[in-house]
Amino acid sequence: MAVLVRCVVAFSLAAWVWGTMEGAAAEYVVDGENPAASDSNPGTGELPLKTIQRAAERVGPGDTVWVMAGAYKGRVTFTEGRSGADGKPIRFVARPRPAVTMQGFDTTCCNHLRIEGFVITPDEGEDRPGNIGIRIASDHVEVLDNVFVKNRWLAVAGRSYAADGFSKASGARVAFNRIEQCGAGVYISGRQWRVERNEITRMVASMRGADCDYTRVFGVGHIVRDNRFHGSTRTEIGKSHIDGLQYYNVNKDYGCDIRYERNVIFDCGQGVFVGNGKDSLNETRRWTFLENIISHTPGSDVAGSKGISAVRVSEVSALYNTIVDKGLFGISIHYCSDSTILGNICSQLSGSGYDGADLERLTNDYNLLHEARKPRLATPGEHDAVGVDPMFVDAANRNFRLKPGSPAIGAGPQGRTLGALPWPNVYYVDCRHPGADDEGFGYPGWPFRTVKAALDVVRAGETIVLRDGTYRECIAPQVDGIVLRAAEGEAVTVTGADLVTGWQRDGDGWSAPLAAAPKAVLRDGQPLGDFRYDAKAARLRVTGFDPRMCDVEVPTRNHAVDLSGVRDVAVTGLQTAHTLGEPVVGPKSGD
Repeated sequence: MAVLVRCVVAFSLAAWVWGTMEGAAAEYVVDGENPAASDSNPGTGELPLKTIQRAAERVGPGDTVWVMAGAYKGRVTFTEGRSGADGKPIRFVARPRPAVTMQGFDTTCCNHLRIEGFVITPDEGEDRPGNIGIRIASDHVEVLDNVFVKNRWLAVAGRSYAADGFSKASGARVAFNRIEQCGAGVYISGRQWRVERNEITRMVASMRGADCDYTRVFGVGHIVRDNRFHGSTRTEIGKSHIDGLQYYNVNKDYGCDIRYERNVIFDCGQGVFVGNGKDSLNETRRWTFLENIISHTPGSDVAGSKGISAVRVSEVSALYNTIVDKGLFGISIHYCSDSTILGNICSQLSGSGYDGADLERLTNDYNLLHEARKPRLATPGEHDAVGVDPMFVDAANRNFRLKPGSPAIGAGPQGRTLGALPWPNVYYVDCRHPGADDEGFGYPGWPFRTVKAALDVVRAGETIVLRDGTYRECIAPQVDGIVLRAAEGEAVTVTGADLVTGWQRDGDGWSAPLAAAPKAVLRDGQPLGDFRYDAKAARLRVTGFDPRMCDVEVPTRNHAVDLSGVRDVAVTGLQTAHTLGEPVVGPKSGD
């Protein structure tokens, strides 16, 4: 048996690459709670700026703005000439997370911009229509790892509400954000956005009483994937309608080449609704809905309507989705030409399984329909199964994995399993996903937070996939014959070190609480030679740099991966780093 685990002992490639790319780029510190802070300062750690806006007036390509803990008033805007460049984005980084509260950004005029780690919420009196948490109105903007809370209008949007209605921004990425108690989630427009690995939960009635959808999608070439939408109640949304995705033709901003995949969509009126007027059929086309899980949380009081609904859209593909307990229909498409309904599981519906009217060139086959009050099919496919129990593990508690012997296993083309989840089971772990939950079931859009949670349920022949990020735990399988691998093309590090947090100024340096004397200290992955441990105060002390603007770690675990006692366990694509002992305890022979 081959075990492929690459070890990185004392070197941070990511930090080295970033430092090389930045070159001589400037760094600015904003620290509004520092008594020395002033917007006339140079923006150093000792003489920081007072407002984020002042930093936005100084930045250029490759610059980083470190924003320290505190509450900051005002919305950050940019003027002409304050843009990043390809490979040299301007970064606004909150440190530590999530200790920086502010009112939002309007990115107009600033291309190649990255916004990381902020809590974005309006001040009292500032929560009004038009106050979008982050308005993306420029190209190549990244919105990463932020928390949006109580924005009664929109959390993240490309919509401007100007005469043209929508921003034409291209290349945006919205990832790892938590959006909670907002009037709407992410409104996408322009071209080629990626909205992925976010949690959007507990929507509230918007200030204008409009729909409070988790996402709306306009424009061309977007991908919305691996998100978790859930937790909304009628008490909070009032009379507002709520969909996982809503599209409607407006201002001639058509939706074309849209992929909506591997999302978990609970507690909504419709999982997906794409609707058009009669003049829009040729412009609104090529929508793909792949491997989504659409259902209601048990006890939800949000009335369901349809799982996937499309009207007057050409080239709609509904492929391998799992739709459970969604009201009237599982999948409903009308006046849609050149469309495909393939490989879906529709179960426990109060209405039809899938339905179509006035269709041209519809392909539908290999779908499983179970327990629908009015089991109606558009034109039954040769391999469609009606009235067949998919045998979920525990549908009442949202575990839509299949039991051994399920008729959905291997029932699709080329032996593919029907529905959103493969067989044998594949469990996803994602330490960066804000909706990750060890009480969940390891779906791509609702992953486990720790590898241990996946190891507690995995069985022989099954796979655990780790999404990119740094895992601070020892991976110790207890079951033979499993696969542990990094997601394709993603960098996964399993480290034996833990972060040191809680830094405070201490004389001419900084100190932080630490329970025991460290054997080593790392600064952004590099060994730090100059540090001191105060055993009496139980504090680590450093000098010569500001530890708030980097990752300071101490190795605490002997191993990152421990395969002792198990057989036939394949580990591929993982890097290990910063352990006290050997990075891997050798596996036994797997013959």
